[in-house]
Amino acid sequence: MDAKDKIIIPQQWRQNSVDRLSKSARCRADVLKCREALWKYNVSHRQSQVAIQRSILDNLKKREESTIMVLERVQRTCAQVTPMVPRLSEVKKGLEQELEQRRQSLEENEQRLSLRMTRPETERVLDEPERNLNAESDLLRRSVKDLECMLAELESLMNEADTSISSLQADLNSKQHALENIRETTQQQLTEPTLKLPEIKQPAGEEVAALVGRPESELPAVPQPCKPSEAVPGLLQLQAWHEASIAKCERAKKAEREVGQFCLAARRTSEKVAEELRKAKARVGKALLERLMDLQKLIEEIGEHHRATVEEISEAELTFAMVNQALADIAEPVEVSKRRIRIYNDRPDEEKIDDDVLSSLRQEAEELNAQVEYLQGKRTDMKELIMELYSQRDEMAKDVQMKEDCLAIDADVFTYPEKVYGTVIPEEFWQYVCKGKTVNQSFQLLQASASYDHQAKAHHNRKRVALSASVRHSTPIVCAIDSLRASSRTSSRSPSARSSPSNPASSRPTTARLAKSTESSPALPKQNFASQRVDTMIIPPSLNSLQGSPRGPQSVLQFPLE
Repeated sequence: MDAKDKIIIPQQWRQNSVDRLSKSARCRADVLKCREALWKYNVSHRQSQVAIQRSILDNLKKREESTIMVLERVQRTCAQVTPMVPRLSEVKKGLEQELEQRRQSLEENEQRLSLRMTRPETERVLDEPERNLNAESDLLRRSVKDLECMLAELESLMNEADTSISSLQADLNSKQHALENIRETTQQQLTEPTLKLPEIKQPAGEEVAALVGRPESELPAVPQPCKPSEAVPGLLQLQAWHEASIAKCERAKKAEREVGQFCLAARRTSEKVAEELRKAKARVGKALLERLMDLQKLIEEIGEHHRATVEEISEAELTFAMVNQALADIAEPVEVSKRRIRIYNDRPDEEKIDDDVLSSLRQEAEELNAQVEYLQGKRTDMKELIMELYSQRDEMAKDVQMKEDCLAIDADVFTYPEKVYGTVIPEEFWQYVCKGKTVNQSFQLLQASASYDHQAKAHHNRKRVALSASVRHSTPIVCAIDSLRASSRTSSRSPSARSSPSNPASSRPTTARLAKSTESSPALPKQNFASQRVDTMIIPPSLNSLQGSPRGPQSVLQFPLE
């Protein structure tokens, strides 16, 4: 394009200048409108801005006060409920120790029951100690189960307490952080307010006059004051915030009350169960001690009967020997009587008459035969009685042995373990029964106090000799047996009476043989019976030897003497 083509005409040049001037005038008018609007905004909103500033400061102060109030309440609640965790830990430790003790006591009780099960089958009775031990075991099982339930509940309470305390601690930290932010915001609001109005001068008169006469639509609009904004989604309201903190405090206090109630109930339950167990152990100890005393008395009674049986056997064997000797002694008169009758009947036929002599001889023979038959029957009866006495003696010895085993077992049960039953028995009971002795001393006292009145019992038993009323029939042979027994007793008590010529039985060979066999019999070594001192007693020959010769082997029986 040539330079000539760039040259404009004068009309266009002038029009361009007019356009520029019009555009500049419009811009100045727009600026004037903006200045007018700002000035009117400052004039209309300055008081409201000042009120908002004051409201912000007042709200910050109120927010700070409410936060401090809630913070102090949370702090008090936290300080109140924080010690319940160590308290629960101590209670848990105590319950665990108590549970361990209960389990140990239950195991020891089972050991006692197992010890009592080692008794002989015939001695396994459901006595008072057995019932008390079973009752104590049931009580211990219930106590163990209750303690396990209490520990489970305690774990739940500890978890709830930890949750409550953690929630309070987190709320306390958030409140402290919020309080710091509020104080920082207040300080900034006082030093650097967030609402500041611009310093705009009022437009000049000519500028305002330029706006006069213009339509209303062209005038700048005056902005209205801002209304309070609606609730922001995701943020809590003040009341909800306050209620949330109060709810946390109430939950923590409720947990603290539950912990207090639980601890109080646990202590009462523990004291109640401990008292019941103490009484149960006292009942067990008392029943076992009474059982030991009863067993000791029963052993003494059986021992007395055993000694009486031994004496009865001695008397019965002596009587049996005397009956055998009487049968041996009467055999010769029977033969003599038969020979007399036979000799008397050897007369000639014409001299054989039934006279008084023959009647007397026959009467004598019949009397002798009746005595022989009677003595043989009594010998059979005495043999059966002696065998029965032997059986009773052995049964009593076996029974005494079993009773002694039971006594030892119950003594072990009574002192197992000594630390338990050495303390559970009431002191007044020990003073009444054992005169304040310990367990072992009391048991030794029971054994030492068990004495036998042997002389009185022996004298009483001698009154009950093994001869029945039928044996004491008033026949010449039986009278001779009684005299032999009396003479043997007299000779055993007095050596001079044995050699005295005035004693009618001292010249009888039977008594001499029995005394000789008794004195010459060997003594066996001593053995223990019923945990008492044992002396050796020589008994006349046994039944089998007595049937043949009175000089058979000696039988030795042992029985306890004082």
